[in-house]
Amino acid sequence: MRSFFDYLTEAAKVHATTGHLEHVGDLLYHGDPHSAIEHMEHVHNRFLGHHNDNHKLSLKVDGGMSIVVGRNHKGQHFVSYKTGSEQFTSPEQIAATGKEHYVRELTPILHHEKKMEGLKPGTAFQADIVHNSEEHADVTQPNAIKYKVPKHKKLVLAAHSQYSVGKDGSLSKTTSHPDVHSLTTKDTHAPDLAMGKNVHLKLDSKRHKEIQKHLGNARKLLTPEVADFAKSLHSGEGHNPRFHEFLKQYSNHEARTTGVRTVKGLTKHIDTYMGKSAQSKLKPDTQKKIRDSFHDTIKNNSHHFKTLFTIHDHINKAKHHLLDELEQNHKHHFDIHTHNNEEHEGMVSSLGRPGKNEVQAKLVREGPGGFPEKNTANAAIRFGKT
Repeated sequence: MRSFFDYLTEAAKVHATTGHLEHVGDLLYHGDPHSAIEHMEHVHNRFLGHHNDNHKLSLKVDGGMSIVVGRNHKGQHFVSYKTGSEQFTSPEQIAATGKEHYVRELTPILHHEKKMEGLKPGTAFQADIVHNSEEHADVTQPNAIKYKVPKHKKLVLAAHSQYSVGKDGSLSKTTSHPDVHSLTTKDTHAPDLAMGKNVHLKLDSKRHKEIQKHLGNARKLLTPEVADFAKSLHSGEGHNPRFHEFLKQYSNHEARTTGVRTVKGLTKHIDTYMGKSAQSKLKPDTQKKIRDSFHDTIKNNSHHFKTLFTIHDHINKAKHHLLDELEQNHKHHFDIHTHNNEEHEGMVSSLGRPGKNEVQAKLVREGPGGFPEKNTANAAIRFGKT
């Protein structure tokens, strides 16, 4: 059976930079269920003032387009979409793509980038665009959250990671705590999102005890038998090949709605999943086989699913305590601020070594009023999607 790290290594071959981040609780279903609890324990320890060189924690910022900015070995400045695969060194190259959003977003960034004196050849950064306009603005909304725009800044980039650039243009991640000073200019603001040793986090004693309780319960429930079943969901061993994707979609559905996963809810979601275009185009007999196999998997393993969902609930409750602490007592640590004191999106936990066995996960508030719900509502407004 493939390990979780093998899975991530394969994914890295497709996306050179940070792509979709899983909710920390969803790591239960992605090959190494223990990693979900390990991330939470490391974040918990970070709030207790303990540091581990194998773990990085950062503020998560809700940006717009994800991009790469850097300089190649020839010293040429380049900008790229988030994968870093197509690197543009001139406005003409960007225009030649025929993509209006590339021209609109990437062209001015390339212009600003050439003023970044600290950006060294052979170095690149993956970042989200928070603000990108020549017009003066006090507030910007790149996605679901509104942010204050620092005075006189035309470009605000939320940098998440730093890379070395190979002679062939390939990107190798060096850290999840990038040196954002390299990106700062008179017109550009790159907030430092890292929760390093310079950020002194503390944790309320009552929250500390609650987090200990929930993570302790999660550890006890994740027995070898339950862990083996969780691993089989990712490997597909003994299950319909579509089941893992179905489970992912169900978990994300609950993240943006109730915030709670149940066996009943999982069963009910079969109809939702089968109603999507990818499945609705299948032959009726194929659809029936998928439905029947899903029902059988859930029915025959309902005790395991119930346990996994209980573990997931403990992880989320511990996570929400940490997010409460971040929101109430640590917003002042960062040089990016939300408009009208809106809650920040959350945090990103990075465990392992970049380019080797690093696993990242996001910690955001789920359920009613949570970020996934806000993001879905905003997407419906911007793109007409649900």
